[in-house]
Amino acid sequence: MRKLCFILTAAALLCAPATKASIVTFDSVTPLNDGAFFIGPYSIGIDGLHYDAVCYDSAHEADPGQRWMANVFSMGQLGAAYYSEQPDYVNKYRTVAWLAGQLLNTTADQTRIDLQHAIWSVFNPRPPEPPADNWTAQAVAAAQDPGLDVSSYRVVNAAAGEPQRQGFIIDSAGYEPPDTPEPGTWITMALGLTTLAYWKGRRNWFI
Repeated sequence: MRKLCFILTAAALLCAPATKASIVTFDSVTPLNDGAFFIGPYSIGIDGLHYDAVCYDSAHEADPGQRWMANVFSMGQLGAAYYSEQPDYVNKYRTVAWLAGQLLNTTADQTRIDLQHAIWSVFNPRPPEPPADNWTAQAVAAAQDPGLDVSSYRVVNAAAGEPQRQGFIIDSAGYEPPDTPEPGTWITMALGLTTLAYWKGRRNWFI
């Protein structure tokens, strides 16, 4: 009887998801390219809402029209994000966020190219490129400033079990994650199952 109670409780708690994946669509790219790759910002959809996004991950690929399940991480929850195994990955993401902010707020083509190259070099180093390297140096200094506010940025990575797609970063203060049951809901359910099993056991409903 006690073993059954334990199994039911453990099952309820272990089944509680940490996050719920979002549906991401890669809608379109801009015409600007560097001769080999399109330059951001790109347009992506997250659960039906559209955002300007910057690709920070040159190690993976994604094409317009593709759709996949993805996790959307806040800047305070990057432990499961791409490249979290790299040293100082949190500051690197802050660096990416600062650079993305510059890219999203300029219309000068060469500046966008330089910023995109700087962004790609944060996690995937590229050959020296003075204009991009200058932006990177500014971004690294900005990322080390405790006053830099990157709380509105979200990192979009393919969910576990999905083919790895390019990683994107968006700036959206209004982003709302998909509904996920609160931890208290799962705990309450576990306690309810345990209580039910206990009382049914006392009445010999379980053999």
